[in-house]
Amino acid sequence: MVDPERLTVKAQEAVGQAQSLAASLDHQEVDVEHLLLALVTQRDGLVIPLLQRLGARPEALEEAIRSDLASRPRVSGSQRQFISPALDGVLDEAQTIAQNFKDEFVSTEHLLLAIIAGGGRAAQLLAEHGVTGSLGRCPTHSAAKHSDRAAQSRPVQAARRITNGIQAWKLSGPAGPHRRPANEKGGQPLGRPP
Repeated sequence: MVDPERLTVKAQEAVGQAQSLAASLDHQEVDVEHLLLALVTQRDGLVIPLLQRLGARPEALEEAIRSDLASRPRVSGSQRQFISPALDGVLDEAQTIAQNFKDEFVSTEHLLLAIIAGGGRAAQLLAEHGVTGSLGRCPTHSAAKHSDRAAQSRPVQAARRITNGIQAWKLSGPAGPHRRPANEKGGQPLGRPP
């Protein structure tokens, strides 16, 4: 499991929001779809602009995730929550992706890339909305993992570069590459001065 101290503020907020969403829906298990919904509803975060740049409609994706979560069984009377094995795997994968990018902290972008890489229902929902994975320079993944259908959709290609202490993402979507500083809109890691 990822060390909470190694999550950026926004990543910590997303994980906390995922727990709150699961509780509000009377779900005993906090799953990947709860985390994806938290990321997609984080209005001042970086995931929404990323999805928009890739041609996805975050509002439609949010609606699809909510519909999927509403169809799950509810457990009333139990206040004990646990993290699903799939979510635990996504958190571990996000940490691996961060390490592969030589980053000290796990950001919301790492979480999104891990969700895409993890397959499962959350990745399927993203694919249905045109977001599939091609993890660029991330050595733990190969292009062979992606299906023909994924190749027809808009891939997420993210490569992080560190120059003069400033981290920048290079995002590739249908409109071409985009760049933005990692510390834009809350991407500042914990434990570092602003």
